[in-house]
Amino acid sequence: MVGELQRFAQRIGVIYGSISVDLQDFKNKDPQDIDFSEYYEDLKEFFQEICSERRHLLQNKQIQDLFLIFSIEIFNNERYHSSFWKTLYAELGTDSSIYTPAFRALSNALNEYQIPIRKGFDDRNLIIYTLRRKSLRDATYWELICDFFLKYYKLNRMKTIEEYYKEYSRDVSYYPFLEAEDDIIDYVDQATQSFSKLIEDQNENLDDENFIRSFLKDEGLSLGPFRHKRITSIIKDLSNRMTPVEFKKTLRKYINSEIINPEKQKMPVRQFLTTTIDFGDHYLDSCKYQITPNHRIGIKPTFGSKILLFSNYIVHNYITKDRQSV
Repeated sequence: MVGELQRFAQRIGVIYGSISVDLQDFKNKDPQDIDFSEYYEDLKEFFQEICSERRHLLQNKQIQDLFLIFSIEIFNNERYHSSFWKTLYAELGTDSSIYTPAFRALSNALNEYQIPIRKGFDDRNLIIYTLRRKSLRDATYWELICDFFLKYYKLNRMKTIEEYYKEYSRDVSYYPFLEAEDDIIDYVDQATQSFSKLIEDQNENLDDENFIRSFLKDEGLSLGPFRHKRITSIIKDLSNRMTPVEFKKTLRKYINSEIINPEKQKMPVRQFLTTTIDFGDHYLDSCKYQITPNHRIGIKPTFGSKILLFSNYIVHNYITKDRQSV
């Protein structure tokens, strides 16, 4: 019996030693940077034994830490379904009798690492909701957030994020996305501000993927929804920055719409396509398109004059002979 307990304690020490360094900065890690999947099967076997014969050990701090890691990986395991607790019971071969000690263990571990626990409308601690925010590497969840943000930013910013979420979610049946409404709205609000600041103020760096990722992280934005994407390409799409030739191709899809040119004149797209396209901001169905001689060149109007700033160059809009025409 003593030998068995020693082996059991040794196992705890080996697994804990492997993850202790990663746990030190756990509070500040983004979900996409948290991956303990290599320990999942060992931890599963370990907690099957604890649930079977040694539940009192869930009061131990190190074991609570290990249980936190195991619970995080439950969300990312292929056998996870819509209920955390049902998945936990199935994986550990136990039942709801483990709920109370497991809940306390998770609550203690989250408090230990100073991770704010979300409160419900009745002031209950939403432990599982909090865990999911810290643990998700769910590709479907991230893809939906990314798609929602891109469609909001590019086409629907005349609406509030709350309004567009209700509209967007009508066609979504994925439960983790639907139950995280408040968090998603907060995230998209922050992403909208961060991307706008990036696009407006960092023209010369918009083709530098490393700079962009560093800039957005410094803004406090989690990059989970963009982890497998080139943000440089996303920004090109979001900014609607086009050359005149590209803009003409786009406008042919909206031949029956109206457009507002940089001089604030409104005209039918059909008529606009027969004119020379000036550099500057154009509006089509409330969506801004920035027309520029090059995707890397930003355009900013100065004072009341018709001067356009192209990065380090100043082009006077009165000199029509030098205008790029199509």
